[in-house]
Amino acid sequence: GLGRNFVSSMLLHATSWDEAKAIIGTPHVGGHNYQLSDFKHRRISNFEVAGDEVVERLVAAPFFHANQYQTLDVLDQVISNSSAHRLARVTSLPQPRNGSQALWVLGDQGDHLFPIFHDDVSHARGELSDWTLATVLLDLDQGTTDLMMGNPRNLKVLRRFNILGHLEQDTRPQLL
Repeated sequence: GLGRNFVSSMLLHATSWDEAKAIIGTPHVGGHNYQLSDFKHRRISNFEVAGDEVVERLVAAPFFHANQYQTLDVLDQVISNSSAHRLARVTSLPQPRNGSQALWVLGDQGDHLFPIFHDDVSHARGELSDWTLATVLLDLDQGTTDLMMGNPRNLKVLRRFNILGHLEQDTRPQLL
């Protein structure tokens, strides 16, 4: 099978939802998780992949993934303390009803040992886990993707991408 970075590279060249799904379905060396978004048709799916197995979950309501299989049944799955803590924490919070509330959840640091959002602040408080590389908000209604600066609870957008505007200007078929 292929490594996830090779598969991710192939996905950048996909020109349709079906082509992207076929690429994700390519046998993998290891496990991985992908989120596929289609702004034109207003759909998002979460894919869990392990070797030759792949499961798609249509995301129609807020969905949180914490580096563990939730849909695909994988024998002998090892769940890290960080994943277990973050999933438990997110299920204890109110379910978000809009983008701002989703960012509030993604910026949560209520579990001081294994917070949902990892940064200098959480590590100074004694966090035992990793670092959050980036937080992105996809707004299918507005056709935008916001790359957040720092903790997403602060609602500071570093860069906004107008996906639908880009797609309307480019006549080539594209999948974003």
